[in-house]
Formats: sequence, structure tokens, C-alpha cells
Amino acid sequence: MSPSLNRILAEIGEQTAQELLKFAAETAILQRNAASAGLRLAIAVFNEAKYLDKHHRFDNDNQYGWRSKRLRKQVQQMVEAVGFKRNNAHKLVATADWLTSRHTDKEEQKWFDTLTPSHIYELSRMSDEGFAAVKKEVSYRDFHFSAGQLPMSVKRMAEIRQVFPKCIEVVEEDNSSLETTSKQLSALQAAEDTDEPSTTDLIEQFVLLAQTINWSSIQHDHEAMESLNTIEYTLSYISECLDQWKYASHTYA
Repeated sequence: MSPSLNRILAEIGEQTAQELLKFAAETAILQRNAASAGLRLAIAVFNEAKYLDKHHRFDNDNQYGWRSKRLRKQVQQMVEAVGFKRNNAHKLVATADWLTSRHTDKEEQKWFDTLTPSHIYELSRMSDEGFAAVKKEVSYRDFHFSAGQLPMSVKRMAEIRQVFPKCIEVVEEDNSSLETTSKQLSALQAAEDTDEPSTTDLIEQFVLLAQTINWSSIQHDHEAMESLNTIEYTLSYISECLDQWKYASHTYA
């Protein structure tokens, strides 16, 4: 424990410290118990944004669909406003975004209704192949998925997600940077493949892929911007994690 923390604890006293610890523990329990409600809130906001896009996109007071865009930007704030910490709110929002942007059949929806938000969050972070692998594993032997599903832990889903993570699309660059791109992609392809890549491995691949993109002209590529918009909350969370890391390690760029 650092000297500064020792002095802070000494100043507030044992009773105050215990009250704060109790508050933190109870808050964590409340957030966990209310996770499904928080997810439903986020889903409702995304559904309203879709409704505005479909029925009011060309209204005089909704040029360029700004009302739905504003709602999508505010959903994280709404979830945080009812008491969820930013990290938990991010997970709920990312999960809701995935649920409302995919086609879900009746059998999948019935299955989703039996899962916790943590389960669905893991599903949202894996590729189509990973999702199919989960469906196969939870299906009863010799029966189709629609016949019912076996239980699966969040930990097991996370293991499958590590094997089948969502792919990161690379945006095509202009000819001036093709040589650099080729070298970076070669380095990426030369990386040793593993069945279960570590977080460090995935981050290194992510950085290499990000470096292949010509960010100076990205705003003029409508399709690329639409793709980035689908992971807006993830990008915000990455930035937040980096800021927290720099603050904790006292290394500022």
C-alpha cells in the first residue's frame, strides 16, 4: 500500500473506510442484479433510434437523422445515469447494440431470454463461426438447436470467443502507403498462430491492422465511417482504458 493511501485511510478513519467498502460491495451487487433491466433500457433506446430512422428520417426537424444519432450517442449516458458504472454500462450498451443490429430468429430469441447479459455480451464479441460453435455445443446430442439448449457458463463462452473473435476489417489505403502496408501485413501474417490467442497477441494484431489504415482520408469514405460507427462505444472504451493506464503509470503522452 502506498504512503499516500495510508495517509488518506488514516485521515478518514476505520469506520469511514468500512462504510465505503460496504457501499462498493452493495453497489456491485445492485448493478449485477439490475443488469437485465439495464440491458432492456439500452435495447429500448436503440429500438427507438431505429424507429426514428425508419419513420422520421426526412422530417424537417430531423435532417440527416440527427435525432436517432443523438439517441445512440446518449444511450451510454442514460445507462450510467441510472447507476451503472461506466465499464458495466459499456458492456450493456455494446450488447444491446449487437442484439438490435442483427437478425434473430424465434429459437435464438427464446434462448437469449434464458441467458444473462454477461452471456450475451460474450456472444456479441465473437465471430459468426464462434456463434455457430456455441449453438452446436449447447444443442442436445443428435438434436437440432431448436429442440432445446443445454446450459453453458460465461467462462466457456469466453473460451470460445477467444478462439473465434470478431474479425477487424482493414480499410483499403491509397497507393502511396502500399509499401508500408505490405510490410505491416507481412509482419502480422508471420505472427505465430495459436488456438487461443492471448489478449496481448490480439492487441498487437489490432495495432498492426490500425496502422495499415490511411486515417487522414477516412472521413471521406462513407462505408468506412459507417463501419467505425458500429463500434463507437468500443473505441470510446479503448480510449478510456488508455487514459486510465497512463494516469496509473504516470506516463503521459
